[in-house]
Amino acid sequence: MQTLSLLATAVASLNTTTPAYQNASIALSSLWSSYQRLAEASGRKVPAYEVDMLIDFGNGTGKWYNDSRAQPGWNGYVVSLVLLKGDIQATWYPQYGEHYITGIDGVPSQSSTSWFVWEFTGGGWTPAPSGADQIQINNGTTIAWTLCPYDSNFDPTCTP
Repeated sequence: MQTLSLLATAVASLNTTTPAYQNASIALSSLWSSYQRLAEASGRKVPAYEVDMLIDFGNGTGKWYNDSRAQPGWNGYVVSLVLLKGDIQATWYPQYGEHYITGIDGVPSQSSTSWFVWEFTGGGWTPAPSGADQIQINNGTTIAWTLCPYDSNFDPTCTP
Protein backbone atom coordinates (compact mmCIF):
# COMPACT_ATOMS: atom_id res chain seq x y z
CA MET A 1 0.00 0.00 0.00
CA GLN A 2 2.89 2.34 0.69
CA THR A 3 4.08 1.85 -2.88
CA LEU A 4 0.68 2.90 -4.23
CA SER A 5 0.72 5.98 -2.02
CA LEU A 6 4.20 6.91 -3.25
CA LEU A 7 3.10 6.40 -6.85
CA ALA A 8 0.05 8.64 -6.35
CA THR A 9 2.25 11.36 -4.85
CA ALA A 10 4.76 11.05 -7.70
CA VAL A 11 2.05 11.22 -10.37
CA ALA A 12 0.54 14.30 -8.76
CA SER A 13 3.94 16.02 -8.92
CA LEU A 14 4.69 15.37 -12.59
CA ASN A 15 4.41 17.98 -15.31
CA THR A 16 0.82 17.51 -16.48
CA THR A 17 1.69 17.88 -20.16
CA THR A 18 4.07 14.91 -20.26
CA PRO A 19 3.07 11.50 -21.59
CA ALA A 20 4.30 9.99 -18.31
CA TYR A 21 1.74 12.01 -16.34
CA GLN A 22 -1.06 11.31 -18.79
CA ASN A 23 -0.43 7.55 -18.83
CA ALA A 24 0.18 7.25 -15.09
CA SER A 25 -2.87 9.31 -14.11
CA ILE A 26 -5.10 7.04 -16.18
CA ALA A 27 -3.44 3.88 -14.80
CA LEU A 28 -3.63 5.04 -11.17
CA SER A 29 -7.37 4.38 -10.95
CA SER A 30 -7.11 0.83 -12.24
CA LEU A 31 -4.11 0.13 -9.99
CA TRP A 32 -6.11 1.26 -6.95
CA SER A 33 -9.04 -0.97 -7.97
CA SER A 34 -6.75 -3.94 -8.62
CA TYR A 35 -5.01 -3.46 -5.29
CA GLN A 36 -8.34 -3.44 -3.44
CA ARG A 37 -9.54 -6.61 -5.25
CA LEU A 38 -6.27 -8.49 -4.64
CA ALA A 39 -6.13 -7.55 -0.99
CA GLU A 40 -9.75 -8.53 -0.40
CA ALA A 41 -9.34 -11.82 -2.33
CA SER A 42 -6.49 -12.75 0.01
CA GLY A 43 -8.63 -11.91 3.04
CA ARG A 44 -6.86 -8.66 3.91
CA LYS A 45 -8.78 -5.55 4.82
CA VAL A 46 -7.74 -2.52 2.80
CA PRO A 47 -7.45 0.59 4.96
CA ALA A 48 -9.54 3.15 3.11
CA TYR A 49 -11.65 6.21 3.76
CA GLU A 50 -15.18 6.62 2.47
CA VAL A 51 -15.42 9.79 0.34
CA ASP A 52 -18.06 11.40 -1.85
CA MET A 53 -17.40 13.73 -4.76
CA LEU A 54 -19.72 15.79 -6.93
CA ILE A 55 -18.87 17.16 -10.37
CA ASP A 56 -21.22 20.06 -11.21
CA PHE A 57 -20.87 21.06 -14.86
CA GLY A 58 -22.62 24.40 -14.37
CA ASN A 59 -25.39 23.62 -16.85
CA GLY A 60 -27.76 21.77 -14.53
CA THR A 61 -26.02 18.42 -14.87
CA GLY A 62 -23.74 16.73 -12.43
CA LYS A 63 -22.19 13.40 -11.46
CA TRP A 64 -21.90 11.99 -7.97
CA TYR A 65 -19.19 9.56 -6.94
CA ASN A 66 -20.78 8.31 -3.71
CA ASP A 67 -19.35 5.83 -1.22
CA SER A 68 -16.00 5.86 -3.00
CA ARG A 69 -12.85 4.66 -1.34
CA ALA A 70 -9.64 6.62 -0.92
CA GLN A 71 -6.33 5.62 0.53
CA PRO A 72 -5.43 7.39 3.79
CA GLY A 73 -2.92 10.14 3.02
CA TRP A 74 -4.38 11.09 -0.33
CA ASN A 75 -5.36 14.69 -0.96
CA GLY A 76 -8.32 16.11 -2.86
CA TYR A 77 -6.42 16.23 -6.14
CA VAL A 78 -5.33 12.58 -6.01
CA VAL A 79 -8.84 11.46 -5.01
CA SER A 80 -10.26 13.43 -7.95
CA LEU A 81 -7.66 11.98 -10.31
CA VAL A 82 -8.44 8.41 -9.21
CA LEU A 83 -12.24 8.75 -9.21
CA LEU A 84 -12.23 10.46 -12.62
CA LYS A 85 -9.83 7.85 -14.03
CA GLY A 86 -7.29 10.51 -14.93
CA ASP A 87 -9.76 12.68 -16.85
CA ILE A 88 -8.53 15.97 -15.37
CA GLN A 89 -6.73 18.62 -17.33
CA ALA A 90 -4.43 20.68 -15.14
CA THR A 91 -1.27 22.68 -14.94
CA TRP A 92 1.15 21.85 -12.13
CA TYR A 93 2.77 24.77 -10.31
CA PRO A 94 5.60 23.28 -8.21
CA GLN A 95 6.39 26.63 -6.58
CA TYR A 96 2.91 26.53 -4.98
CA GLY A 97 2.54 22.75 -4.68
CA GLU A 98 -0.79 23.11 -6.52
CA HIS A 99 -2.56 22.13 -9.71
CA TYR A 100 -4.66 24.66 -11.59
CA ILE A 101 -7.58 22.67 -12.98
CA THR A 102 -8.53 23.63 -16.53
CA GLY A 103 -10.85 20.76 -17.41
CA ILE A 104 -12.73 17.88 -15.82
CA ASP A 105 -14.34 14.92 -17.54
CA GLY A 106 -13.65 16.46 -20.95
CA VAL A 107 -15.26 19.81 -20.05
CA PRO A 108 -12.78 22.71 -20.17
CA SER A 109 -13.02 26.00 -18.38
CA GLN A 110 -13.62 29.02 -20.62
CA SER A 111 -12.58 32.66 -20.50
CA SER A 112 -15.57 33.47 -18.27
CA THR A 113 -15.76 30.25 -16.21
CA SER A 114 -13.41 28.27 -14.03
CA TRP A 115 -13.39 25.02 -12.09
CA PHE A 116 -13.73 25.58 -8.33
CA VAL A 117 -13.28 23.01 -5.57
CA TRP A 118 -15.63 22.99 -2.57
CA GLU A 119 -15.81 21.21 0.78
CA PHE A 120 -19.00 20.12 2.51
CA THR A 121 -18.65 21.09 6.16
CA GLY A 122 -21.09 22.11 8.85
CA GLY A 123 -24.08 21.13 6.74
CA GLY A 124 -23.21 23.33 3.75
CA TRP A 125 -20.81 23.94 0.87
CA THR A 126 -17.89 26.32 1.23
CA PRO A 127 -15.24 27.14 -1.35
CA ALA A 128 -12.02 25.42 -0.38
CA PRO A 129 -9.57 27.94 1.09
CA SER A 130 -6.81 26.34 -0.99
CA GLY A 131 -6.50 24.12 -4.02
CA ALA A 132 -7.43 20.44 -4.10
CA ASP A 133 -3.79 19.46 -3.46
CA GLN A 134 -4.07 20.96 0.03
CA ILE A 135 -7.39 19.30 0.96
CA GLN A 136 -6.62 16.48 3.36
CA ILE A 137 -9.00 13.58 2.86
CA ASN A 138 -10.49 11.96 5.93
CA ASN A 139 -13.18 9.35 6.40
CA GLY A 140 -16.47 10.95 5.35
CA THR A 141 -14.95 13.80 3.32
CA THR A 142 -17.24 15.26 0.66
CA ILE A 143 -15.85 17.55 -2.03
CA ALA A 144 -17.32 19.08 -5.16
CA TRP A 145 -16.02 20.60 -8.35
CA THR A 146 -18.14 23.29 -10.01
CA LEU A 147 -17.70 24.95 -13.37
CA CYS A 148 -19.07 28.44 -12.97
CA PRO A 149 -18.49 32.14 -13.60
CA TYR A 150 -16.53 34.23 -11.14
CA ASP A 151 -16.60 37.82 -9.94
CA SER A 152 -13.86 40.47 -10.10
CA ASN A 153 -12.19 38.93 -7.00
CA PHE A 154 -12.14 35.52 -8.72
CA ASP A 155 -14.77 34.22 -6.26
CA PRO A 156 -17.26 31.73 -7.70
CA THR A 157 -20.74 33.05 -8.43
CA CYS A 158 -22.37 29.64 -7.97
CA THR A 159 -22.55 26.84 -5.43
CA PRO A 160 -22.81 23.09 -5.90
